[in-house]
Amino acid sequence: MCKSCMKLPREQRELRELTDEMSGYLAQANISAKNLTRLRVLSKSPHATVRAQAAALLEAARLHPHRSKRMPYLQEKAPEVYAALVEAFGMDASAPVAEASPRSDEGSDPVCTSDSASSG
Repeated sequence: MCKSCMKLPREQRELRELTDEMSGYLAQANISAKNLTRLRVLSKSPHATVRAQAAALLEAARLHPHRSKRMPYLQEKAPEVYAALVEAFGMDASAPVAEASPRSDEGSDPVCTSDSASSG
């Protein structure tokens, strides 16, 4: 974590860490039973964003726990779950379905999103 992120209020840092954690679950090849247990805990989070992401991921994992063709499957078989994932994770819904993924900066610190991350 960079110096500027360390200066953020604890709640903001925690929110970033939790949303990054759930983006990681979405990118995993398999959302395991252990991950589902963690998502159930996160679905009771005081943060509305975390609750929405956890709820969408829980439902997606219930229907299609494996990453391979998860998004096309959800778009075809469960469009409401697909829409919830797109909304909760801020995905680009206009992108081809196979490419729909959370927006992130490749190669950057998974927690720190500030420009000063590389200098600290």
